Amino acid sequence: MSIQITKCINSTIERIKDREHNIYLGISIQNQFFSRKNVSEYLSWAHLCSKDIPVILIADELQAYNYQAFYDMNYTVALSKAKAKGDEIHRLAERVIRNLSENYSDIKQIPILHIHDITTDKHREKQEILEKEFRDNAMFRSEITRIMGENLRTKSFSATQQDQLAKYLLTEIPLQNDLVYNRTHYDLYPYPGLVTGKFMDDLAHRRIFPDVADKIDMRTDNAFVEAYVV
Repeated sequence: MSIQITKCINSTIERIKDREHNIYLGISIQNQFFSRKNVSEYLSWAHLCSKDIPVILIADELQAYNYQAFYDMNYTVALSKAKAKGDEIHRLAERVIRNLSENYSDIKQIPILHIHDITTDKHREKQEILEKEFRDNAMFRSEITRIMGENLRTKSFSATQQDQLAKYLLTEIPLQNDLVYNRTHYDLYPYPGLVTGKFMDDLAHRRIFPDVADKIDMRTDNAFVEAYVV
């Protein structure tokens, strides 16, 4: 098994192989792609290609917004369910690291993070700005809704569902754009799909909604790769 990169945004395969980036593995907790086998392959690749030690980021708290929208849960119940699933993924990642450490002793140092581990007051302020744009800017709202539809493979949302689902992406944007852990900026995000990555890159480089990007001071040095296990 190996990792096949089908597309790069804001980087190249050569730069990645030369370990020019710090890699983080973002795990969507409801995405069936992230089996134990695939997480192991992703992590082995990241360990070999990351400039500094890679990190695993479990997107547990973000999933609460999806649970709210699709299962008609209140936020407290949805968050509890998301954290429980996140803990399950955490244990899976621990098993992967334990197995890989038989061949790579330093892989035991790889941290397994959750959303609350990287969220700062600055991220929250930027999220609030984006939520206001979503409410007041019809074109921005339409684009966020379109991306949600592509990611979730549906185009039919009620107004309430739109508001709930949008919070996933509106929270994710500032976190991904400025992901810093232990004083290291993690700037390369591999994922089996680039719908959100392309939007992030277009927004950061002011190709779309430049005024919105300026309001949250988006940095332009992040890269995204579409990567699969083959």
